[in-house]
Amino acid sequence: MPPPHWARFTPLASKAASRWLLRCSAPTSPIGVQTDLAIVAELAELAQERLAIGRQYDLVELAAEFSATLRGELDYRNEAHNADRFRHNFVGSTIVHIPIVYWEYTSARVLTTERIFGLKINDLAGMAAQGIDRKRLARHSMQLILEEIFTFGFFHSDPHPGNFFALPGEVIGAVDFGQVGSLDPSTTRGLVYLLTSLSNRDSTAMVRALEQIGALSRLQNTPALRRDIYRFTERFVDRPLSDLSARETIEALIVLLQRHQISLPGPLATLLKSLVMMEGVGLQLDPNLDVFGIARPYAQKVMLEQIAPNELKGRLLEGGRVLSEAAILVPQQLSDLLERLNDGELIVRTRETELRRLSGALIGAANRLALAIVLAALLLAIGVLSITIGLGNWQGWLPTTLLVLGVASALLLGMLLALALVRGPE
Repeated sequence: MPPPHWARFTPLASKAASRWLLRCSAPTSPIGVQTDLAIVAELAELAQERLAIGRQYDLVELAAEFSATLRGELDYRNEAHNADRFRHNFVGSTIVHIPIVYWEYTSARVLTTERIFGLKINDLAGMAAQGIDRKRLARHSMQLILEEIFTFGFFHSDPHPGNFFALPGEVIGAVDFGQVGSLDPSTTRGLVYLLTSLSNRDSTAMVRALEQIGALSRLQNTPALRRDIYRFTERFVDRPLSDLSARETIEALIVLLQRHQISLPGPLATLLKSLVMMEGVGLQLDPNLDVFGIARPYAQKVMLEQIAPNELKGRLLEGGRVLSEAAILVPQQLSDLLERLNDGELIVRTRETELRRLSGALIGAANRLALAIVLAALLLAIGVLSITIGLGNWQGWLPTTLLVLGVASALLLGMLLALALVRGPE
């Protein structure tokens, strides 16, 4: 396969005939790396258990994501497969070129690929000298990451300027596919809903989108969170999307979630980091880059795909399959639940706030019951005392005083009981 006119090859073994670029690993110890990763995992687990910041950021999942990425980078064949996958995804593309992998010269410790000659994507002076359109290149850089996310669900998660080159025709040469991220279709749809809700300043839709992408559970969907999200979306009212920065928007959203002790799933955090990094690259090339304007067509495309007949048919069939399985499993699960309840094995877990609310309600009900019992006993005592005074024809100040005190006490207890009933549970 002949290379395009802007792709050249540099010799290594022989300056006259070599057609490959060798990328060799440093002499690392896999055993030592595995030991280090095990230590990182234990420290993350300890921090998450002992420190509030650990629970807030979900350090265990972040450590697992880091560990999986690093283990993948220890074997260059993984990076080679990633490069082939990207090349297959963007075959025929006019905005990006992915180098060819030469598998006959590639192993776990050596990666051999086509060498691309170009300018570092942040070499502004060099691009000006060669007449490369920086605004067009900036647009291509954002189109690249959006295409990866919304079309393929497979993205380059380390898009710093050193991994991208500016080639003639405003084509981007991408290298280093050791760090990648993947998205399932449900998360991709959730991202589209999140982007759409932000564009429409719809806080209710934004909450549903956060639930779909796995950033928010129903227990975390509190009135305080909904209020803060409403304030968050209000910041963008009457502001054109071209004035918004993806970095500022993402950072503000993360601060909001952290305030409510909500942590993002590892893959989603990696994706947001990649978006911020790629926007930074694009803004270096074009300070007026409209990120949300470029993203809108991709979001609309995914939305249209969700209502396509074949997609609706597939989701309907999948929903029917899930319902049929549930119809079979529910009776057995209900029977198991009743057996555990009968055997006293069922454990009910609740959050501390709910437990306090429940205990307060029980204490309040017990207090009101005790007050009602005392009032009933007092009324009974007054009745007995009245009958005794009438039958015994008692005379003097003592019987009268006892009767007056009894009636007064009954009135006071009745008022307290009425007040407690009006106030309801604590």
